[in-house]
Amino acid sequence: MTSEADADGNRKQHANAALFRHPLWIVGRVVDVVSSVFVLAAIVGAIVAVASGVIEGLIGAAGSIAVAALLRWWGNKFNTLAREGVAAEYS
Repeated sequence: MTSEADADGNRKQHANAALFRHPLWIVGRVVDVVSSVFVLAAIVGAIVAVASGVIEGLIGAAGSIAVAALLRWWGNKFNTLAREGVAAEYS
Protein backbone atom coordinates (compact mmCIF):
# COMPACT_ATOMS: atom_id res chain seq x y z
CA MET A 1 0.00 0.00 0.00
CA THR A 2 2.78 2.42 0.86
CA SER A 3 4.70 1.70 -2.31
CA GLU A 4 1.55 2.47 -4.31
CA ALA A 5 1.16 5.80 -2.50
CA ASP A 6 4.85 6.54 -3.02
CA ALA A 7 4.55 5.76 -6.73
CA ASP A 8 1.53 8.05 -7.00
CA GLY A 9 3.43 10.83 -5.20
CA ASN A 10 6.44 10.40 -7.47
CA ARG A 11 4.21 10.50 -10.55
CA LYS A 12 2.65 13.76 -9.33
CA GLN A 13 6.09 15.26 -8.66
CA HIS A 14 7.28 14.33 -12.16
CA ALA A 15 4.07 15.69 -13.68
CA ASN A 16 4.49 19.01 -11.85
CA ALA A 17 8.13 19.24 -12.90
CA ALA A 18 7.15 18.52 -16.51
CA LEU A 19 4.36 21.10 -16.34
CA PHE A 20 6.68 23.89 -15.25
CA ARG A 21 9.01 23.11 -18.18
CA HIS A 22 6.20 22.78 -20.75
CA PRO A 23 6.48 25.47 -23.47
CA LEU A 24 2.77 26.33 -23.35
CA TRP A 25 2.95 26.80 -19.57
CA ILE A 26 5.90 29.18 -19.98
CA VAL A 27 4.10 31.14 -22.71
CA GLY A 28 0.99 31.31 -20.53
CA ARG A 29 2.94 32.70 -17.59
CA VAL A 30 4.63 35.33 -19.80
CA VAL A 31 1.25 36.37 -21.20
CA ASP A 32 -0.08 36.64 -17.63
CA VAL A 33 2.78 38.98 -16.71
CA VAL A 34 2.19 41.11 -19.81
CA SER A 35 -1.52 41.37 -18.95
CA SER A 36 -0.57 42.55 -15.45
CA VAL A 37 1.58 45.27 -17.01
CA PHE A 38 -1.41 46.38 -19.09
CA VAL A 39 -3.57 46.57 -15.96
CA LEU A 40 -0.95 48.67 -14.19
CA ALA A 41 -0.69 50.94 -17.24
CA ALA A 42 -4.47 51.33 -17.26
CA ILE A 43 -4.51 52.26 -13.57
CA VAL A 44 -1.76 54.83 -14.03
CA GLY A 45 -3.45 56.14 -17.19
CA ALA A 46 -6.77 56.53 -15.40
CA ILE A 47 -5.14 58.38 -12.50
CA VAL A 48 -3.35 60.75 -14.88
CA ALA A 49 -6.53 61.26 -16.93
CA VAL A 50 -8.60 62.10 -13.85
CA ALA A 51 -5.90 64.42 -12.55
CA SER A 52 -5.63 66.29 -15.85
CA GLY A 53 -9.33 66.16 -16.72
CA VAL A 54 -8.83 64.47 -20.08
CA ILE A 55 -11.65 62.11 -21.07
CA GLU A 56 -9.57 60.48 -23.83
CA GLY A 57 -7.23 59.16 -21.17
CA LEU A 58 -10.09 57.28 -19.54
CA ILE A 59 -11.02 55.77 -22.90
CA GLY A 60 -7.40 54.67 -23.33
CA ALA A 61 -7.44 53.14 -19.86
CA ALA A 62 -10.59 51.20 -20.73
CA GLY A 63 -8.86 49.95 -23.88
CA SER A 64 -5.89 48.78 -21.81
CA ILE A 65 -8.23 46.90 -19.48
CA ALA A 66 -9.86 45.21 -22.49
CA VAL A 67 -6.46 44.17 -23.87
CA ALA A 68 -5.42 42.90 -20.43
CA ALA A 69 -8.59 40.82 -20.15
CA LEU A 70 -7.98 39.29 -23.56
CA LEU A 71 -4.35 38.54 -22.71
CA ARG A 72 -5.40 37.00 -19.41
CA TRP A 73 -7.86 34.75 -21.23
CA TRP A 74 -5.15 33.59 -23.63
CA GLY A 75 -2.72 33.02 -20.76
CA ASN A 76 -5.27 30.84 -18.98
CA LYS A 77 -5.93 28.97 -22.24
CA PHE A 78 -2.20 28.22 -22.70
CA ASN A 79 -1.90 27.07 -19.08
CA THR A 80 -4.95 24.80 -19.42
CA LEU A 81 -3.59 23.25 -22.61
CA ALA A 82 -0.26 22.60 -20.91
CA ARG A 83 -1.98 21.00 -17.90
CA GLU A 84 -4.08 18.76 -20.13
CA GLY A 85 -1.03 17.70 -22.14
CA VAL A 86 0.97 16.83 -19.04
CA ALA A 87 -2.01 15.07 -17.44
CA ALA A 88 -2.46 12.92 -20.53
CA GLU A 89 1.23 12.09 -20.54
CA TYR A 90 1.43 11.16 -16.85
CA SER A 91 -1.93 9.46 -16.37
